[in-house]
Amino acid sequence: PWLAAMLWSRLCDRPPKPQELRLLNGAMIILADHDLASATLLARMAARAGVNARGVIRLGADVGSGPVKGAASLAIESFLRNLE
Repeated sequence: PWLAAMLWSRLCDRPPKPQELRLLNGAMIILADHDLASATLLARMAARAGVNARGVIRLGADVGSGPVKGAASLAIESFLRNLE
């Protein structure tokens, strides 16, 4: 979870709760490279285009919420909505 802790400051101005770090870490695992999944491809393209970390995660989660990914990203979407 150390990477999630480092990324947290780019996503939110307040300190993270332990469960939020676990959820962010899970989101990063879901978006990690697993062949050429659409979420992975879009996240990589966005990062290479200079989109900030929050935008990259949101794009990957949004693509992952389609019918192919099912409900796996619903927790991530809820988490990101609650950050604002």
